[in-house]
Amino acid sequence: MFSKKFHRKFWAKIKSASSGIGKATALKILTLYYCMLDKKTPLAIKISIIACIVYFINPLDAVSDFIVGLGYADDLSVIIGTMNLVDIYITDEHIRKAYQYVYKEKSENYSGIGFKTQNTQ
Repeated sequence: MFSKKFHRKFWAKIKSASSGIGKATALKILTLYYCMLDKKTPLAIKISIIACIVYFINPLDAVSDFIVGLGYADDLSVIIGTMNLVDIYITDEHIRKAYQYVYKEKSENYSGIGFKTQNTQ
């Protein structure tokens, strides 16, 4: 369903923007990414997540990503809005995968990372 180019651009943006967006934002966008990849996630939800990720990847957005301190503010607002829209489809597994990527460690304790799942499939 998703092109290799989409995945390449996503991972390139995650790696290049990691210092600018911070771990909490990286965790959120990666959680959305893993939710999008889940076969159990409905198509309409995947489309919402894709729109969010495309906005995140696109260098031409409302506030340029190169503006120090403000560059990712608009991206964060889109990410948080999307998370609020799709939160019932986010599972502990999505969070676990994102957490392991961001923090490079395995953990079963995700308390304090900024959101909770309502759905633990």
